[in-house]
Amino acid sequence: MALQHVIKDVVDKFGVDVIRDDRFVNILNDMGAFTGSPATKRVLGELLKLGYGEKLYALYEDKDPSWDVKIKSYTHNIVNMYGYSEPIVSQLLNAISWALKPNILVDVSTQTTGDEVEPDMLTNISTKSTKEEWESRITDEDGVSYSQDGLKLLSVPSDYEGGPYEIMEGTIVICNMVCRGCESLKSIVIPASVMSIGGGAFAGCNCKITCNSPHFKVHNDALFTADMRTLIYCPTSKRRFVIPNGVTSIGDSAFDGCGSLIIIKIPSSVTQIDDRAFDWCRSLTTITIPDGVTTIGEDAFNRCESLKSIEIPSSVTSIGDGAFAQCKCKITCNSPYFKVHDDVLFTADMRTLLYCPTSKTSFVVPDSVTSIGDSAFAGCESLVNIKLPSGLTRIGDCAFNWCKSLASIAIPDGVTSIGNFMFSQCESLTSITIPDGVTSIGDWTFDGCNSLKSIVIPASVTHIGAHAFLFCRSLKSVVITGRETTIDPEAFEECGLLKKIYIPIGTYDKFAKMLPKHRVRLVEKGKSPQKEPKKKGFWSKIQGFFEN
Repeated sequence: MALQHVIKDVVDKFGVDVIRDDRFVNILNDMGAFTGSPATKRVLGELLKLGYGEKLYALYEDKDPSWDVKIKSYTHNIVNMYGYSEPIVSQLLNAISWALKPNILVDVSTQTTGDEVEPDMLTNISTKSTKEEWESRITDEDGVSYSQDGLKLLSVPSDYEGGPYEIMEGTIVICNMVCRGCESLKSIVIPASVMSIGGGAFAGCNCKITCNSPHFKVHNDALFTADMRTLIYCPTSKRRFVIPNGVTSIGDSAFDGCGSLIIIKIPSSVTQIDDRAFDWCRSLTTITIPDGVTTIGEDAFNRCESLKSIEIPSSVTSIGDGAFAQCKCKITCNSPYFKVHDDVLFTADMRTLLYCPTSKTSFVVPDSVTSIGDSAFAGCESLVNIKLPSGLTRIGDCAFNWCKSLASIAIPDGVTSIGNFMFSQCESLTSITIPDGVTSIGDWTFDGCNSLKSIVIPASVTHIGAHAFLFCRSLKSVVITGRETTIDPEAFEECGLLKKIYIPIGTYDKFAKMLPKHRVRLVEKGKSPQKEPKKKGFWSKIQGFFEN
């Protein structure tokens, strides 16, 4: 029986006052009004606590002629103030209204009851979780988090052990990366209500999935969409896997963390390999990308360290940043959209460098290159020398991450941003020249650069991000030449030898507020005379700036 008819039966039996009674929800529950719809039950309970039972009763008592307008206003206010699902709130208020005064509103018996959501509602329900959803989340006894309305599964704790964990009935969306890294999760049950599963929802897991949703299907322990066209997840214990014919897309993080995977067979029906599809498949030695594949996503084969070679078919038109990051494989390219030069992968016009094998010890980037993609040189632990062209304007995030042997690098004047993790774990980096055109230094940019002893930040830099110099254990002095530079409070954490942070005259109070842990290290040249650093070469770079 539809929800509004159950409510009407209850109102007819107990009287209109029942909608103000604390027992209203329990009475409806006993009559089966919320079967398969726990979110609707929870939301109704909250609405009654907020006084909306009284408000509806007042509309009934006053015979308010603007009843339908008031219902729309109540729905708007509840959704915006408390974050509840609009479809559920609207359904409840209209169902109660119809039960109180059927002639006011149309019969909603053909509408859905809260959790029985029509497919077009999914256009408004993202698989991404929002800050607001996290702030208002509800958490069950296992520490698993859901959105307040119960429609979205937000997160499963990474230390969750055992199973099966049964996802709450009424959940419609399993958000992105929900169970990522839940290595001890043994099994999970997907309820019939689930209609959408986000990218990488089970990445890095080895759990058995029981699926009751008609929108998805488990085959050979792997999870697919019901039509078997998209492969969503494969457990990490798989050593060999044959993707069924008919699959057209290998989903986001589908094989992520399958460290034991040795053999994978991809059918000719596949046209898309999504982001992180084979990330960290460290035992995979060979793979054949079939003709017909048009897209290879970001980080698709990231950290496939045993992969010896790979051939890009002529059908490929798009390759994402970091697609082959931290690999040493030899690439053969048949696509007219890309080009291999000196074992390095570029776009066909040689303007963007996408991938360099980790075996390189030195490399001169061609003059035609204007952009180095994200993670292009990541994991090149043997790279000692790199020369960048003067026309370079962009260096992507993580571009030189884990280049452990790189001792120095000169960034061209045209580069305006030093991105996140760009030189993270470059433990041999002793010097770097930051040009005047750079406006920002990202998060974790120089994290773990243990050999870096000093650095000059030009006045053009307006922001230095979180943990930018984390664990730079040899860093002794920093020169900040800009008066308007903002610095994250955690920028210089774990820099044990850092003694002086030189700043412009008259800016002590400003920088002291930004860097409260480093107040004693802040030095305004001319106000607080200090001994010159032993290395005159370094001092010569800054003394001109600090001359009074």
